[in-house]
Amino acid sequence: YEKHVAMRAARLLKRQLERPGIEVRLTRTTDVYLTLAERVRRANRAGADLFISLHGNASPGKNQQGYECFVTPSGDARQLRPVSRSLRTDRLKQRRVVTKMAVAAALQDLGRRSARRRSLALGRAVMDQLRRSLGRKGDRGLQQAAFDVLLGLKMPGLLVEMGFMDHPQEGRRLLRTAYLQRVTAAIS
Repeated sequence: YEKHVAMRAARLLKRQLERPGIEVRLTRTTDVYLTLAERVRRANRAGADLFISLHGNASPGKNQQGYECFVTPSGDARQLRPVSRSLRTDRLKQRRVVTKMAVAAALQDLGRRSARRRSLALGRAVMDQLRRSLGRKGDRGLQQAAFDVLLGLKMPGLLVEMGFMDHPQEGRRLLRTAYLQRVTAAIS
């Protein structure tokens, strides 16, 4: 399951990032479901300086592979439409949450623009390191998308798709600790 791979990667990344002066918090530490909006709320409440969301990708034909990073697109926050990353998301609740986040984002436009610039810089740096560690062949690029888990962040945020879980070879690699260590080392 993606949730198991993402949790293993998050724990590895946490260990790699922790050092004196750097505190790393996970939005979840056990196999408990948190809505994407709740993950954003927890990061904002913690006063985080940076938010990284780790994922395993999937494709309809089970034939795509590679890694990619996403940041929130530029533009008026009220025009952003979420790209749901969860089948469990209730559409009505999702609309209310996104509306609340869009209003809050509009009120904090200057901070959001700064966070977005820093998100782009972070995304470029992470993609550069992933290319060095995993090779250019799997590079799907730095992209913009209004993913729920990035909307409403008060700090720079990045969603990292570490690879395709359903690809025959890449899916097996994502299950190996050594491979996840390479991915998370590149991110850190």
